[in-house]
Amino acid sequence: MGRVSAIDNQASLVAGLTGVEVHGSKLRICFSYKGRRCREVLDIPITKANVKFAANKLAAIKHEIALGSFDYAKHFPNSKVLARLGMRTTTRMTLAEAAAAFVESAGPTVGLSTKRSYRSAFKRMTEFLGSDMPIADLLPMHIERLRNHLLTDCKPRTVRTYLAHAGNLLGWAARNELVEREFDVRVAAARLNTEKSADPFEHWEFQRLIEVTTNKQFKNMLLTLAYTGIRPGELRALSWGDIDFENRVMHVQRNLTQQKMQFKLPKTNRTRTVHLMPPALNALQDQFKITGALLDAEIDMHLPGGMIVRQTLRPVFRPTKVVPDRPPFYSGVFMVSPWRAAINKSGVRYRRAYQLRHTYASWNITAHGNLAFIAEQMGHNSARMLQEVYGKWIESASRSEVDSIWSSMQKNGHLPQ
Repeated sequence: MGRVSAIDNQASLVAGLTGVEVHGSKLRICFSYKGRRCREVLDIPITKANVKFAANKLAAIKHEIALGSFDYAKHFPNSKVLARLGMRTTTRMTLAEAAAAFVESAGPTVGLSTKRSYRSAFKRMTEFLGSDMPIADLLPMHIERLRNHLLTDCKPRTVRTYLAHAGNLLGWAARNELVEREFDVRVAAARLNTEKSADPFEHWEFQRLIEVTTNKQFKNMLLTLAYTGIRPGELRALSWGDIDFENRVMHVQRNLTQQKMQFKLPKTNRTRTVHLMPPALNALQDQFKITGALLDAEIDMHLPGGMIVRQTLRPVFRPTKVVPDRPPFYSGVFMVSPWRAAINKSGVRYRRAYQLRHTYASWNITAHGNLAFIAEQMGHNSARMLQEVYGKWIESASRSEVDSIWSSMQKNGHLPQ
């Protein structure tokens, strides 16, 4: 008797309302759209207030249908009717939910440092745009606003990295049909002045640094970095098996991450061969006298896909004090103290030691080196990165490059007309 009374009470709440009805323990609204009779259950209990809500929602839907602005998927994103109407079912996943799902989906295909960078980028993104913002509502103007916001307290290089991560997220969302279409975030990043991050040393400045450096191993490190352009993590991971003195080449086969001290492939996930200039070759020959005969060390090499391979290496550069249970390789902050001391003693304007990589690039460019060759030596996928980062050095070398070309042409018989 009580149950019948409750049902009667629920029915009385919708009595006299066209298009609002009781469906089990929920409310259902009914309307016509594109010649079809549509019924949609609202996931709300049957109360007087909810009946009023349902009636208002139905009225809004009918009004939108009359105006031609009705978006079925917006009102009922998980409705089975969408398929019958030839529409795509969309899941209104929030920006925060999509970012978390994207990082999780990457699994072991990306390293811990990359995942850490993803999370940092998406944290800034959701804080600024709102974690509850549906990713389907994201527009190019939101990315442009995010870029401008990040530039207030981040370096251009960091902003470019964060925007690239946003692009990866949107690409993943498009493949999973969470957004209508993917848009190119590189447009937002195109105007970033990344040249500010490249501040190479003049030759005289570097010579001054070498002159004031008394520690032989540290001096050999500086010469190797400046005349090979390898990354500091690649320098720390060097093994004597990577050095071919006879052919004057260095095989860059791994990188040692700064945070987790993990051995991984170089940044582009591919190895490369670097041809050694005389200063680098001499520095490595001198370094061999210091560490060439020392004991090997076993390391775990982390490969893409989560595979870990045990390797035996003999470090080229190794700390004098070895931490127990840790391979004898330098940590990510090994250069901070001696580098700052050398800078202060030399009187040279302070820059990070990473600028030695930019120094290698600028020296090679101004010496009219082939851009594709320089890019390959540095581990870039193409010469495009050189053009973006070192544009002004390329431009400054153009005049003398033209003169050099014309001089060669004159030797082949070309004359002014």
